Amino acid sequence: VLCNCLKLLYNVCSCIEQRLGGKGMQTKERKRRFRDRIRTRFYGVLSFSVILCALLIAVIAASLYSREISATMEKSGNELLSSAAGRLEKYMLDLDSMAYPLMLNKTIQRALNSQNNRRSSDYVTYTIQNNCTWMLQLQGNINTDIEIAVFSADEKERWYSSLPNDRSRYDFRNAAWYQAFLDDPMLQKQYVPNQTLEIEFSQNPEKTHLICYRIKSVYSLQTVGYMSIYLRPEAIERLLSGFSEDIRNLVLVDESGETIYFSGSEFSAEKLVDLSEKYEHNDSFRYGGSSFRLLTSEIEDTPWRIICTYDLTEARCAVRRINTIIALVAFIVCLLCMLLLWGFLVRLLKPVEQLTIGMKWVKMGRMDFKLEPERRDELGEAMENFNDMIYRLNKAKHELSSMAELQREIQI
Repeated sequence: VLCNCLKLLYNVCSCIEQRLGGKGMQTKERKRRFRDRIRTRFYGVLSFSVILCALLIAVIAASLYSREISATMEKSGNELLSSAAGRLEKYMLDLDSMAYPLMLNKTIQRALNSQNNRRSSDYVTYTIQNNCTWMLQLQGNINTDIEIAVFSADEKERWYSSLPNDRSRYDFRNAAWYQAFLDDPMLQKQYVPNQTLEIEFSQNPEKTHLICYRIKSVYSLQTVGYMSIYLRPEAIERLLSGFSEDIRNLVLVDESGETIYFSGSEFSAEKLVDLSEKYEHNDSFRYGGSSFRLLTSEIEDTPWRIICTYDLTEARCAVRRINTIIALVAFIVCLLCMLLLWGFLVRLLKPVEQLTIGMKWVKMGRMDFKLEPERRDELGEAMENFNDMIYRLNKAKHELSSMAELQREIQI
């Protein structure tokens, strides 16, 4: 397009000059126009090619770098989220590893088995119940993040806890988790978040997350009781908070969408859940002038999942800085290439200009003109051939003159 515009401009100027200056044109003006025309076309094509190549290289380099940065940041965010989810999964697995052997313990089995309790004396029953309570208190002292309670399935509504407080007022048969076990005989384990730890009987009951198990008899496989582990929120907060500055908003929700743990400043827990439904494939989005990538991870063997945002602002700034550097380097490369092309064009057109001048002198009848080649390439060879042609033309001219003189003498 640039070459065509320059060509059109040259034709317009030529028409105007022909009308103003007449038919004649001096040799110097013709030489200048020839030089300008060749230089304009050649230099325009090469400059356009160089600039196009530099721009393509810059765009490709910037695109590859942006994709590499995005992939690296996404991988880093997934690794951080996997690390947090892995710690929570390991903690829940440790709770299961503690709960299942405890449910099969002989003391707890005897305390919950109604037939054994009926056949035993009051002293033996009291001893078994105390041993069960001490065992639960020992587990509670080992892991201070939890409280354990064991509930009997018989009609006596007996239950044992790792807490030493009065337990007579707690009616566990009205609890939602107990009704869920009664409604579904196949249910072996359930998670009940944000429950009140009522067995402490405090004025401001503490919120805990409940993990309930069905306890079956080792002899008859009948349901003899239930075990509830009250997990304090501080444990989850310790596992999920402060593992990376780039994870600025994080929420732990269950399958019903109820919030178990939340930390963040830009988004609320409900907003993060809505974003997880909108961006299902770890997409990036902008909010409040910052760039984020939404990451989700399921907690294995639990109905919980983590939703968090990974901050991409620093990465985007780094990409913009690198893209600016790439554009600056591309501009400098284009400038240097154009200067080199200009020097190459001047050196290339000099022998062509000499050949053009020589041909014009020959056309005017000057046969004593001789070029002085300074190059040894094809253009230098063309100048040598031009000098040889002038020599042969002069020789032929002299021979013709001699033959014409001899013919006149013969005629005389």
